[in-house]
Amino acid sequence: TTEAYRLTEEVSSLTHRHPRSVLACNYLLFLASHLTEMDVEMALMYAQGDINNFLQFNPEFKAEKHHFSRTIFDHRENTQQFLNPYEFIRQIPEHEIQSSGYVVHTLEAAIWCLVTTGNYKDAVLRAVNLGEDTDTTAAVTGALAGIAYGFESIPTEWIEQLARKDDILHLAERLEQFHLEHNYKHRCPVCKIHLVYNERYPDYVCSNCVEKATDKDGRPLRFYNQSISGGFAAEYADTREPYTGHDCYIDGIACHADEARFGGIVVERKDNS
Repeated sequence: TTEAYRLTEEVSSLTHRHPRSVLACNYLLFLASHLTEMDVEMALMYAQGDINNFLQFNPEFKAEKHHFSRTIFDHRENTQQFLNPYEFIRQIPEHEIQSSGYVVHTLEAAIWCLVTTGNYKDAVLRAVNLGEDTDTTAAVTGALAGIAYGFESIPTEWIEQLARKDDILHLAERLEQFHLEHNYKHRCPVCKIHLVYNERYPDYVCSNCVEKATDKDGRPLRFYNQSISGGFAAEYADTREPYTGHDCYIDGIACHADEARFGGIVVERKDNS
């Protein structure tokens, strides 16, 4: 939202009042918010849509976009339009990743560390081992990896060595409570878990429940995009046989699956179900 953009610019400008830094911070927050709800690959896809939407409505930042040629993609104008952002970044060799502390390098290095590992510890160690401005790169990587893999994924011995650990944990608990009260205003219509409200999809189903989708006869379904540029597709999960439809059922609740506005698949509860 416009208010979120404004707050992001105000906070980031306390130290780096440059449009390039503001753009990077908005992208980082888009990615972080999606990591709370989906895996790394899908979060990257949704973040691409969000940042390009941000640029569309905030054209004063467009001049900075070319600096992020390996992290911000737009299939409408990028020659790499058929590449999955996740796979594209994974293929960048380590010797090409810079960790200087420059905002473009930090963002790219943090995402690279996240997508080339599979857990919190490995992601942070990879960031540290890149050298140069290790504390900055590791801090951003750790933030993303912590969201992606959860608090329990952080090695216990690392937590125990924190200075003022109890104060940090107390602050984190207060932040979590504030976040729940102000942002998690939506409940999954199936399992009722709290989720971040999405004005585009106000009755969406959580990813865990989507895994339980079936046809009217109870056969399990799987939904996916045919390519990075979109194209809704569905199949029976047990046979890979194409499923020609969008309607499904989850725990007896009638739902509808379709291509999301900025990529990926969204499943919503049907009206009057």
